[in-house]
Amino acid sequence: ISSAASDVYKRQSQLQSTLEEKNVEEAFRAAHTLKGVAQNLGFTPLYEATATLTEVLRAGNLPEDDNMMNAVAKEYERTVAAIEQLNA
Repeated sequence: ISSAASDVYKRQSQLQSTLEEKNVEEAFRAAHTLKGVAQNLGFTPLYEATATLTEVLRAGNLPEDDNMMNAVAKEYERTVAAIEQLNA
């Protein structure tokens, strides 16, 4: 489980930094990878939030506001809290 948390953390960090840099191509890669990790591990709410952002980035666009990234961040925090609770 801690490996899963580590991978999710790494992917979410990459997504955050590439969005801050306004690097659509790298943000897409990071979002797509995070989406896949979330789906593979059964983190459905994180997967769904990331899938929405991935499609915006796939089209070559940055999100118009912070709502999509806020949704990803919220689900990321919930996912990590659940993983930590399992590790306790």
